[in-house]
Amino acid sequence: MNFFGFIGGLSFFLFGMNIMETGLKRISGNKIKNKLKNVSNNPIKGVIFGTIITAIAQSSSAVSVSLIGMSEAGLITFSQSVYIIMGFS
Repeated sequence: MNFFGFIGGLSFFLFGMNIMETGLKRISGNKIKNKLKNVSNNPIKGVIFGTIITAIAQSSSAVSVSLIGMSEAGLITFSQSVYIIMGFS
């Protein structure tokens, strides 16, 4: 594997995460924040929500990257994101 290709790909990934976090911070309102908290305030509800959203998205990687962005943007807490991630593990 080419080292520079690896560094370039990692750079694009981190840049995309930064852009997504900035966008989520801009569009996040209390309505979105409250809905996310309601579906993940209980570990059982979080696991069920994680299972459903992963089945809809057909990609656990996309869901986990989105959850990282939401957690960084302050929409959900780290523990809530862990509950959701446990739903597709």
